[in-house]
Amino acid sequence: MLLILPITSCQRPANRIVVGCKNFTEQLILGEMFAQVIEARTHLPVERRFYLAGTFLCQQAILSGRIDLYPEYTGTALTAVLKQQPNSDKQEVYRRVRDAYETKFSLKLGPPLGFDDTFAMVGTHNFDPRSDHYNTESGVIIYDKRFSDRLRDSIMQDTEPGNAWVIGPREKKIPVLSSVNEFIGDVSERLPFFDLWPFRYATSYELKPGCIPMRWTDPRFFECYEPVGDFPEVDVSLKLIYTRMITAFGSSAAGIL
Repeated sequence: MLLILPITSCQRPANRIVVGCKNFTEQLILGEMFAQVIEARTHLPVERRFYLAGTFLCQQAILSGRIDLYPEYTGTALTAVLKQQPNSDKQEVYRRVRDAYETKFSLKLGPPLGFDDTFAMVGTHNFDPRSDHYNTESGVIIYDKRFSDRLRDSIMQDTEPGNAWVIGPREKKIPVLSSVNEFIGDVSERLPFFDLWPFRYATSYELKPGCIPMRWTDPRFFECYEPVGDFPEVDVSLKLIYTRMITAFGSSAAGIL
């Protein structure tokens, strides 16, 4: 669905190459691929700066010259960084992201990494009930273009505004108390051990019938969207509590790891 491509900086002298990536498995694999290809084909030493926490940290790192390249998704670059509307035409998305990144940031986008929509991967999801008992995830790769095309069409249909939930901040019905709640939530997230504050800053919203899709920053957002809970249609029960505990422990140990 999305092109994955290297984004490169034009700022620092090339006495070494610093490769960055985000903090999840696919990005670690891609970052390591970049590093090994550079090491194999050039005389330059490669420094790996992996586990950068998300798109915006990678963006700031490459703009400031702390990294030289990292893998990015064109859809993420288009919507999260450039704040533009999604587009199902991948070539058009690539063109828009390439031109905007060069104009606004002086960043070069490399060519796509060669994914040609001839295969698809189907795997377990984060709320698979088996994860209550087995600490594992599984997936299967299907090399069939017809299947890949149908799966892509199905996913694109599921992500249409009328079929998908939107994540946005909770409505501030009582301004002072809402601000206090947001502050306590931020503090709780930064505690070294437990993040136990039960009232989250954001939640999921569903588009009301007859309304047009809009961003949560639109003044009419709360008129056209109704909250449906943090994890709609998922019975998280006690898992939510110990997931927050594990997340808090993991966050405090991230620097050590």
